[in-house]
Amino acid sequence: MGEFCLQCSLQCIDDMIKELRLAGYGVRVGAQYVGSVLYADDIALLAGSCYKLQKMLDICTEYGHTWDITLTQLEASYLQWVERIHLWA
Repeated sequence: MGEFCLQCSLQCIDDMIKELRLAGYGVRVGAQYVGSVLYADDIALLAGSCYKLQKMLDICTEYGHTWDITLTQLEASYLQWVERIHLWA
């Protein structure tokens, strides 16, 4: 029974990552999608703007409601990378 629950959870997470990729909000390096990085039970979302990040969070929240998965914000953090363009006269 435990193995079945684990397989269901992994399939749900895999489906959520596919949905994130198809939504087009995550970061891409060339043709490779890197908008979500998973390690153990942690997910890092990478987006090009605050708007896109919020859309990705909305997708994750909807999956959480659908599959009865609790998403916590205890370790949530936000990092904004601003590229500065230097113009030389």
